[in-house]
Amino acid sequence: GGLAWYRRNISLPAAEAGDGQLLFLRVGGVHRQVTAYANGVYLGHHVGYLHELEWDVTAAVAAAAAGGRSSLAVVLAVDSFHDMTIDPLIGAFDMGEIPSLNARLSSGGAALEGLSGPWGGIWGHVALEWRRRTWLAEMFAQATNATVVATAALHGAPTAGSGDHVQLEVFDCSTGQMVATSTAQLAHALDPATQQLSVRAVIPEADLQRWSPSAPALYNATLTLLSSSAPGSLPAATDSLTVRFGVKDLRIVGHQFVLNGRKIFLSGFGMDSSFADTIAAPSDKAYYLRRWQLAKSFGFNFVRCHSGFYPPELYAAADEVGMFVSPELPIIGDTYYNAALRLNSTFAYHGAWRAVITRFRNHPS
Repeated sequence: GGLAWYRRNISLPAAEAGDGQLLFLRVGGVHRQVTAYANGVYLGHHVGYLHELEWDVTAAVAAAAAGGRSSLAVVLAVDSFHDMTIDPLIGAFDMGEIPSLNARLSSGGAALEGLSGPWGGIWGHVALEWRRRTWLAEMFAQATNATVVATAALHGAPTAGSGDHVQLEVFDCSTGQMVATSTAQLAHALDPATQQLSVRAVIPEADLQRWSPSAPALYNATLTLLSSSAPGSLPAATDSLTVRFGVKDLRIVGHQFVLNGRKIFLSGFGMDSSFADTIAAPSDKAYYLRRWQLAKSFGFNFVRCHSGFYPPELYAAADEVGMFVSPELPIIGDTYYNAALRLNSTFAYHGAWRAVITRFRNHPS
């Protein structure tokens, strides 16, 4: 618990060929708030632990190079203190903070060492990434039967000229073979109001494999920005993103779950953020592969993550092994739910936030 300072000196990475590239510092997640610096320059402050963060460090790199420095000093000040006046979320990830739980974990009137009080630190991956002036982010792929729709946010300074295109390619993860592709003009694929791209491709029925716990077939979808610097020139890739997905049809018919046209019984267990060997949920896919393979060996095909979101490696491993996962909002009871409602107006997204937590409370299924 408390404030921890993380520091690393990193040799300045070289940009790829071409002018005007940007360098970003990416942090997978911290618990619970962080202040970031690069070469002593303040980058920003963030409260909350549920998603990836990033800051533009291009100016810090340029200043270092101008001063003859060959390294970038990245500093993250991570504070595990939970300020309920601005951050009401609390779930199974944070059970050490709950007074009533701490009391139950006490022995002879004194709390057991290591079982009470907040913990904190960096729990996601940290990386530096060069980007051109236009780049893709927040990619998502979803398939309805054989039709794959890939979306992504377009950031930076897009030109959307006649020579700019976006290409979607779909690959079978088991064979590496491309099973579908589609290319569209950037101007046609882009919604200028939201700066969202959308491209679709169709997997031939003969190549279509549906995901299930017994046969967890997976695909990779790759979106690539293509730009022609001059009329008639061949397009060159300027940025690319890849996400993995599965094709499945899950329905509720009467009192039955029906997966890909066949009834399926969900045999599940609860995970209450119990990581006795690591304390925090690790960002290590191999760790979750071992856990899910053990669960599958006992006959389970479903896990409920009690009051919490987990690192993306947990879901990636579940996809591979064949486990259904139900993550939940990090609100463990009325005390914290009501605190979230009281702080509702302080959130920039307060309308959507209230709608979501009200929906979860009214429809627990």
